[in-house]
Amino acid sequence: VWTDVLEVIGVLAVIANGLVIGISSDFIPRLVYQHLYGPCASGSATDIK
Repeated sequence: VWTDVLEVIGVLAVIANGLVIGISSDFIPRLVYQHLYGPCASGSATDIK
């Protein structure tokens, strides 16, 4: 019984880690770029996207 539970937890952990890596690997650099070089970087932009 416990072997099956641990196997399911292991599979879910692999899937969750894959999603975290996939989301954060592109999300963080894009967010930094938007704040440093995007239209709102100078503070003069009135259009929010």
